[in-house]
Amino acid sequence: MIEKLSEYEITSRDGSFINVECNTKIINTLVRKINELVDAVNEMQESQNTYWTDIAEIKKELQTRAENVQPDAESRPENVITDKDYITITADDVLVGGESVREYNGEKIYNYYHLPAYFKEIRDDVAEKGIKLLEIHCLQSSTDGEYAKTGNPMPDKDGCSAWCRCVWEKDGEKHIGSWVFFNSFSSAAYCAYICANHCAYAVRAIADFRSAVFGGQD
Repeated sequence: MIEKLSEYEITSRDGSFINVECNTKIINTLVRKINELVDAVNEMQESQNTYWTDIAEIKKELQTRAENVQPDAESRPENVITDKDYITITADDVLVGGESVREYNGEKIYNYYHLPAYFKEIRDDVAEKGIKLLEIHCLQSSTDGEYAKTGNPMPDKDGCSAWCRCVWEKDGEKHIGSWVFFNSFSSAAYCAYICANHCAYAVRAIADFRSAVFGGQD
């Protein structure tokens, strides 16, 4: 906000009024003109402030709406799947989103304490073929599939289908396998509870399923 000027009376050095009415009128006319410009500038500034405030509010509203929009299962691209959506089994632990867990999608993970041991058995078996197993992933999904066939499942905590994949290195190159369908269960809760154990078991003990998750490289 720009401050206005005040009108003046011209005085002499000793403080007495100078009787130069013409000069006083000229100066005060200029002061009034300047103040009119000040009013105009201040009005423009207020309009701009309102304008930018409106833009900020619109931007905030759009961001809120964007955060609340969730694409449906058919429209979500495959790369929407993150490590928070599936169970990761390693030689040392069971993880979701990089955090050690004992539950998945609100359900206790069945046999979680044996899963790293299953991983180590698989790791040692495939090592004979030059494969270095890094991770096993188990996903709860509403996407159905065909046993031991690859597909593009979407994560869904209300789904009843279990999908698995492996991550490995071979000849110095890292591979992230395709998602492979294992089975559909009677309920979403049971799927979340049992899928990791069944996936790890299938990769460990069922030859055609293991071949599918390793893309035939096992």
